[in-house]
Amino acid sequence: MYDYRIVEQVSRKKKHMSGALRKVMVIFAVLFVLMGITISQAFMLPGFLLALLYFVYDIFSQRDYEYILENGQLTIDVIYGKKYRKTAHVLNLEEMEVTAPHYHEKVAKYKKNSGTEKLKKYDYTSYEEDVPYYTMIIREDGRKIKLLLDLTEEMLPIVRHWEKENIQVDALYSGYVGSDAQFPIIREVFQRLRRKDTLIMVDPVMADNGRYYPGFSPKTAEGMRTLCEMADVLVPNMTEAAFLLGEEYREGPYDSAYLEYLLKKLTELGPKKVVLTGVYPRENQLGAACISREDGEQIQWVLAQRMPGMYHGTGDIFASALLAALMKDLALEDATRIAVDYILDCIRDTDPRQEPRFGVNFERSLAALGSRILQAAEGTITK
Repeated sequence: MYDYRIVEQVSRKKKHMSGALRKVMVIFAVLFVLMGITISQAFMLPGFLLALLYFVYDIFSQRDYEYILENGQLTIDVIYGKKYRKTAHVLNLEEMEVTAPHYHEKVAKYKKNSGTEKLKKYDYTSYEEDVPYYTMIIREDGRKIKLLLDLTEEMLPIVRHWEKENIQVDALYSGYVGSDAQFPIIREVFQRLRRKDTLIMVDPVMADNGRYYPGFSPKTAEGMRTLCEMADVLVPNMTEAAFLLGEEYREGPYDSAYLEYLLKKLTELGPKKVVLTGVYPRENQLGAACISREDGEQIQWVLAQRMPGMYHGTGDIFASALLAALMKDLALEDATRIAVDYILDCIRDTDPRQEPRFGVNFERSLAALGSRILQAAEGTITK
């Protein structure tokens, strides 16, 4: 087990009225003191009280948060006026239930207005609009609490710690990117951790069904393209493929000529291998199409029976299963087939009465997925 200590500070953005309020307090304090000198000493007391209130307000309106991650323990300190420190939480990360972007379905049930489970909330974010924040659900003194945290700036300190400990990785995999500020950080992570045989997969999560997800725009696609330049494997859906190429989204069914055009154009962005998801030549089919520059750029269709319903998270699960198979040196077509079949199993295992935003039941077939990948790697799988 490695010993580690990572420290990061987040500065709370001051409210718009704080500067004006300070000026008003100073003006009235000076006014009361002058009135105390010229009219009556009775005005001196409120003048001095306002001056004292100004200094107290000045200290407590300036707030920084320090996250200290050390050997499985998260400590959060609040620093007032750059001088006075108070420890707000000391948390055991083994008691953490989930940490996810605040908009993610994994924390949807804890939302203030639309959620089903109400928890005491602690906000330790910067209030900066362009900095995404994360929701952490964790137990403190036996009860669950909700923490709001800025974690973007934690990424590079963690990577530097891994470098210090000489921790090496076999694969790097990026998915949902919470803000444009994270793209250069992810590129640096790729550069720092990549070795000659490290596999980099980019899943450009940003859009579906012909439109960007809330909070995303063509600027997001620009950032994603900078990651594609460093990718070995790219896994977009049909909408993301069109937006990465700066083209209009086309509804299916899709023919071979159009898929070949998209796949070859996507390889020009940088990746050696591309897997397009959500493709179908007929309405009763759904699956993926893939291309590998290492295998002569021949297009491969990998299709399955279309299942009824729409489920959140299947793209994430597909890409993860694909990466697991590729890490066992399977050919791209074989790895794609395993991922497509696994998604089909997950949907079949999911109760149709379940709310779609809770995703699919991927756990039930997880062991079978592992066995199938190992069998394929050993050449014993039955196709």
